Amino acid sequence: RDGGLTCLVSHAGELALWIGDEPVATTPADALHLVVGDSGCAAGDADGVTLLGRDGAVRRLGIGGVQALAAVGSTGFLTATHRELRLSRWSGEELQRRATPSDVTAVGRHPIGDVLGYRDGSIEVLPSEAATEMASFSVRVASRVVSVAPGPADSLVAGYADGTVALWDLRSGQLLARERLHGPAAHLLVDGSSLHAATTLGQSLSWDLT
Repeated sequence: RDGGLTCLVSHAGELALWIGDEPVATTPADALHLVVGDSGCAAGDADGVTLLGRDGAVRRLGIGGVQALAAVGSTGFLTATHRELRLSRWSGEELQRRATPSDVTAVGRHPIGDVLGYRDGSIEVLPSEAATEMASFSVRVASRVVSVAPGPADSLVAGYADGTVALWDLRSGQLLARERLHGPAAHLLVDGSSLHAATTLGQSLSWDLT
């Protein structure tokens, strides 16, 4: 959900977009990954990405091997596949492409750069041109990264398949906080100085990040 937009994938294999309490459009989508932005939503599967705009327009992008998606505000969304990372507009126009390793399992954008989470629990930041060199992470959570989200200042929140939620300092590489929930920590929301995390099994936590 983003502002007044809500996207969901039903058990019947339909992608639906709502604005407030009003349904806008539905389209078939066997989605494994789903993100929503202020212009619509993107649903990724093994064969590509389905875009459903707030105007009801449906577009299909032939991006094979989708492994992770992330919204990038009004700009568009990131798609990680088994070989590359793409930045696309919500219209489907491709803006950027760069090669990545094959085992990316989570992706996000931080002011410092694009963030990649991997199957072995490691995290990599691909710095933007303006960013300075960053320290390596002090420890590694031994579980698949399933979600990442930018925190305040130079921090990063990561969720893991074993339920771990971790707060990292990207400049120093230090682990600032860590807690473990029941189920994969797939849902992260940073709202100002507050973090809200939830697992696929319904357990949740909230942190004050000030």
